[in-house]
Amino acid sequence: MTAATAGAKMPKAKTEDTVDAGLTLQLEDAVLKKVGKPKGFSRIIARNVYGRRWRVNMYCEKAGAGEVMSTIHLSHSYFLTVSDKGEIVGSVPALP
Repeated sequence: MTAATAGAKMPKAKTEDTVDAGLTLQLEDAVLKKVGKPKGFSRIIARNVYGRRWRVNMYCEKAGAGEVMSTIHLSHSYFLTVSDKGEIVGSVPALP
């Protein structure tokens, strides 16, 4: 550490708590509107991966053949690129 950096504060790393919760909800809603709710829909989760890149996962309930209990499985997953305004500008795989 040099004398110039000794008193300087390092920027905090972006954590899940610092990501805009409004954008998270906006992206979840946008994906649901484009894809629709699949059969057995359980939940959708959007997470900021880095920068303007987001992962959106959709989970569905699936009843096993002859099983008493159902399970939750990942049914759809999208890697999104988002503009500064929060608009989806790219998706892998492509959104319908």
